[in-house]
Amino acid sequence: MKNTLRSLAVATLLLSAPFAVPPASAQAVDWRTWERYMENGRRALEQGREAGAENWFSDAAREAERLDPRSPQLATSLRSLADLYRRQGRLREAGALEQRVGAVAPASAAGVAAVLEDYAKLLRQDGRELDAAVLEREIHALRAASPDARQGELLFFSPVAELRSYARLLRQRDRVDDARRIETLASTEARAQMSRYASLRRQLSAESASGSSSLTWEWQTQSAMEAMEARLYPEAEGLLADAVKTAETFPPPDVRLAYSLSALAFTYRAQAKAAEFTAATQRAMTILESAAGSRHSSLPRSLAVLALAHLRFVLEPATTIAQFERALIILRKEVAPDNPVVGLHFAGLAAAYLALSQPAQAKPYLDQAFAIADQQSRKDQVPVAIGLLKVGEVYSDQGDYPRAHAVAQRVVGYLTRMRPPNHPDIVAATVAERFLAQKLGQAKAQVSLASVTVVPIEIAAGNAMLVRARVNRAQGALLLVDTGAGSTVIRPLLLERLGMAVPASAPRHKVAIPSGLVIDVPFVTLSMQVGDASVENLEVGVFDVAPQAPDLDGFLGADFLQRFKVTFERNARRMTLEPLAK
Repeated sequence: MKNTLRSLAVATLLLSAPFAVPPASAQAVDWRTWERYMENGRRALEQGREAGAENWFSDAAREAERLDPRSPQLATSLRSLADLYRRQGRLREAGALEQRVGAVAPASAAGVAAVLEDYAKLLRQDGRELDAAVLEREIHALRAASPDARQGELLFFSPVAELRSYARLLRQRDRVDDARRIETLASTEARAQMSRYASLRRQLSAESASGSSSLTWEWQTQSAMEAMEARLYPEAEGLLADAVKTAETFPPPDVRLAYSLSALAFTYRAQAKAAEFTAATQRAMTILESAAGSRHSSLPRSLAVLALAHLRFVLEPATTIAQFERALIILRKEVAPDNPVVGLHFAGLAAAYLALSQPAQAKPYLDQAFAIADQQSRKDQVPVAIGLLKVGEVYSDQGDYPRAHAVAQRVVGYLTRMRPPNHPDIVAATVAERFLAQKLGQAKAQVSLASVTVVPIEIAAGNAMLVRARVNRAQGALLLVDTGAGSTVIRPLLLERLGMAVPASAPRHKVAIPSGLVIDVPFVTLSMQVGDASVENLEVGVFDVAPQAPDLDGFLGADFLQRFKVTFERNARRMTLEPLAK
């Protein structure tokens, strides 16, 4: 009773306005008492003594408020209490505390990006150049996101998964205090991203109890899939646990239960919860095997999710082969032989056999996966391309860069047809392709134009010709056509929109700009497309050639134009490009 009364008093105090206690002077701040309170709270929580943990976290909050009411230590204490309240189902109190956390120590995109930059440095120290390159693209995208961006856009560039990975790496290096700081930041970001699901989850749980369970299940799984897309795996796990409970109310056997379990298994795999992953997978597979041949739409979707759980994370070849062969038996009764989920399983088997150094066994599966991927174009047919990414990764890990690069090139082409331009899958595949090209020393320009392409041109002041282009398949650009310029040049802002920056090691070349000046300009490697004509691995200068013309993104030079037969028709306002005779 004493603890209960104390808890009520503490909750009232913590949820009120900031304490009217002046902060200690900066010179006299001593956080050792606060650290002791926090450590005691964590220990009590680990031992299952929630009341004791609440008291210690509350004491820590009061101590931090006394020392510095704007300190990250106060925010940490309040977050710990909020997490405990959520665990106890005291959602209103938890929400109020989280609002206080935002007022005490709001996280900015710049602050998160700075933390992730430290993570990228650590990855490079570990020799994980490719992972660091992908992370740097995400950091630039995060910095470029506007403060008033829609929530869907923020989810698209969610930093939570990277922050959590960073914390795990820090713990592996025994940097426990740093890891806790990053974990706190990750939790704050996750709550901000997932806040819109909190009330929805409560509402759906109530609806499930009242009988509208089918619709409830749809919303639960849809919300969970969105969270998974942003790699908010613990949050998705909670939503999917609810979906499993809802699906368990359906008359058995119901494939929707298998789908919920498969997605839940994916979140377990993402969090390295091996026992939970195995249990959920086995339960799902039992249902799916009994439903084979039912033509239920959730059946192949369930198998695709389970397959991706094996391929998205650390590959375990023997386990993967067993699961994929078992899944193919079901799929042969359920879908056409060229279904993309079948292709995903072929790609996964190829990757697993390659990882076991059995290329002869891998080859027929790889050939079939490519044959299926070559036919795909819709966004719901992405899985086979993702499976092939794992094949390229295995080749790369084995030092077989020519084959890895060839696979990566094809995967980039597949994903470009199926994903939005800035989707993380395209970012990862493009970075991987360029990384492998550098490993091979083969980052030379590659020209693509199957037949004649006619491109509209705009006539500007001074009879200048402007043309619309796409850079890295993702970003539109308005370029001045300059046949006298040896090199194509883009403005730095366009590079920033691509989520890129000029590396310190970028080569520099002399460039003559329209004013007649010759300047030293850094160059980066990009792809450039005008109409159907494209040049991969084109070295492009980065310089603001026309600051007085903010709509102009650069100029298109002879390094692009000379690779095609070009005809200008000013009166008709069009430019025709044809392949050069071989």
